[in-house]
Amino acid sequence: MKERSSVFQALGKLPAQLLPGISLLGFNIGTGSVTAMAKAGATYGMSLLWTIVASCLTTYLLIEVYGYFTLVTGETALSAFRRHIHPAVGVFFIFALGTGVCGSVMGVMGIVSDVSCEWSKAFIDGGIAPIYFAVFFVTLVYCIFLSGRTRVFELSMAVIVAVMAVCFLVSSLMVLPRPATILQGMVPRRLRQARQYATL
Repeated sequence: MKERSSVFQALGKLPAQLLPGISLLGFNIGTGSVTAMAKAGATYGMSLLWTIVASCLTTYLLIEVYGYFTLVTGETALSAFRRHIHPAVGVFFIFALGTGVCGSVMGVMGIVSDVSCEWSKAFIDGGIAPIYFAVFFVTLVYCIFLSGRTRVFELSMAVIVAVMAVCFLVSSLMVLPRPATILQGMVPRRLRQARQYATL
């Protein structure tokens, strides 16, 4: 009986252990990444698969390096840029990150508002305009942050990202390409062309 309770306790703690990683996953994979990867896949097929591997390795390296740097020095990346390189570099990264985040937020809000508008058509003729849904969701998020109760928001985002990851996994299994095509996508096209010329 005690063994069963310990197993249930371990399973109950599992979501709390996975949620930080899932939240970090959602932070790094935004709507811009999703739309860009979908468009690249539709246009170029699997030939750009190697860029995803390279971006994942680069992201992991940067997270590890900046994490250790902050733990050792107590400085964030932006403060280190301003202090050790030049203040303009810090301003540039703040502007670039702000622009990217604003674009991602607008993309998410546009998708959510359009989907909510389509859902509302089942109850109201013509539906509710997306602008009203956008105002509602923006106000809701502001109220959550102003109240200081961001735990529910973080958990909700983690659940949404987890659902998104499962959907991507299921869809990839449904339209799984041939292993040879996947392996070819791991090699840049220029390298494949150079190898073909070398064998001629």
